[in-house]
Amino acid sequence: MGLEVFMHTLHLPHWSIAVSLRNAARALAGAWAFFWLFYGLPFGGITIGHTTLHPMIPGLAFVALFLAAWRWEFVGGSLLVLAGLHLAVYYPLYLHSRDAATVTIVTLGLAAPPLSAGLLQLCGWGVGRRL
Repeated sequence: MGLEVFMHTLHLPHWSIAVSLRNAARALAGAWAFFWLFYGLPFGGITIGHTTLHPMIPGLAFVALFLAAWRWEFVGGSLLVLAGLHLAVYYPLYLHSRDAATVTIVTLGLAAPPLSAGLLQLCGWGVGRRL
């Protein structure tokens, strides 16, 4: 009930709730994936031709998750949720020597968008199946 009322206030009149959820998930996942892809561009790493590859590997993986979520809603949404949970658990362990504020900010910046996008994607998939 609460999600339906909230989404009715957000979506365009000619879109269904499922389409609104899918579009919100795609926008969030795309912004997250391409931000991290372009974030890795200016940093050094393995250079192949004119492209630095090493710092771009996480961004490329995030773009692959985004494309999977676009093509296969359930599988891609599930993968986004798993990626978000993995990042939420892995990064605090990886950054254990940093202060708590840095760990929290980095973890939220990495894990919250795919987790949110995956949940929105799965909700859109589920709403679309029930209607």
